[in-house]
Parts: sequence; C-alpha cells; structure tokens
Amino acid sequence: MYDAKDYGRRHPQWHREDAAHKARQIARTLQHLGWEPRTVLDVGCGNGEVLRQLEGLMPGIQGSGWEVHDHPLTLAHPSVRQRLHHGDPVEHGATADLLLCMDVVEHIPDDEAFARRLQTIAPRAVFRFPLDLSVWDLLRPGRLRRVRPELGHVHVYTAELVLDLLRQAGWQVEHHHVHHVPVLATSGRRIASSRLRGALERFTPAAAARLLGGFSLIVGASSVPAPSNPG
Repeated sequence: MYDAKDYGRRHPQWHREDAAHKARQIARTLQHLGWEPRTVLDVGCGNGEVLRQLEGLMPGIQGSGWEVHDHPLTLAHPSVRQRLHHGDPVEHGATADLLLCMDVVEHIPDDEAFARRLQTIAPRAVFRFPLDLSVWDLLRPGRLRRVRPELGHVHVYTAELVLDLLRQAGWQVEHHHVHHVPVLATSGRRIASSRLRGALERFTPAAAARLLGGFSLIVGASSVPAPSNPG
C-alpha cells in the first residue's frame, strides 16, 4: 500500500505536517537523557523531514535516513535528499550513534523481530509508537478497523504493550513519555476533543492516553548486549 497511487494518494505529503512536533519530542528525550549523538540514522525516514527538523534543533547532528519505499524520497527537501537512501540499512551494514524509529514498528508484521534487528545499527535509539488502543477506541470499533487501510497499522498498542515489546526485543528502556499528537481539526467536535486531550496531557497524560487515545509514546532505549556463552 505504500506507493504513490495508494498511501501517497491518502497522505500526499507523507506526514510532513507532523515532522516538527516529532523532532521536538526527540530533542526533549535526548536532552532528558543527556545523550549527545554525533551521527543519527532515521530508519523508515519517509520524506526525511523529521531528520531535517531535528538538525535544525540540534545543529551538531549529522543525519542520514533509510527508506524501503522510493516514493517518499522524491518529496525530500534538497538539504537532506542526498543523505537519504533507498533500501534496508541493516542489509547495507549502516551504523550510527543513535537510531530513530518513528511510527514504523506498528507497520511491520513481526514487530519484535524487527525491533531486535535494529540493534545492529546503533547502541541507543529513540522510538515513537502511536497508542491506538484506548477505552474510547474500544467503544468505537469502527475506528480501529479503519487504522489498517488508512494508515497501514498491522499492530495496535498501549504504552505497556510497547514497553514490553521493546524489552522482549532486547532493548533497555531508559526513558519514556506520552504526548498528545496535534491534529488539524476541521469540526467543532474535533477541536473540542483536541483541546481536551491537550489539557489532560499537562496533568495526567498516561491516564488520558488510556481513556481517550490520540496520544503517542516516545521511548529512549539502549541496546542490551547478548549474554556470552560460558566457556
């Protein structure tokens, strides 16, 4: 579904409108953890806009991106286009100080194997997962059914499921926080809903995510070395 005729028709800018917000959340996580990576690799980089925005916030970073679908690469800003690659970074032996994996794992059928495989790229990572499972979503099963054809989400998560997945995949969670995803509201109901989520985020973000949805989870994690065989 991730070609110009299907996914590109539904999302012609390949989520460019969310890039600045994502970059701010990455920068917040890096600052909280005191991580100062020099090289950053964005796997599933899409049009590379998150990487471009992050470099604007943290000028010392040298970024590169990898994307298995060629269409979004054609939408990249000229300042990053030459540093975006078509293909699988693991197969090409690409490495960096920090891995970015933003809204990617939920698209992969074997999510645990994919997350484990990413450890070959970098010793540290920042992940972002949409939290599609909430009480409100369970009361509206039609919305969960629309997630697959509209966004291609093979999996839906709560924050607890995300953290368990990453730990099972061999990542050590160092920090995580829930944040509200701003949306371009066009109706009075959606505007009110977005404002309610934004207000609750300031006081009880985790509870708001469980109840209302419309949130994502940012996770900073370190690779856990595999135990050595005795003898």
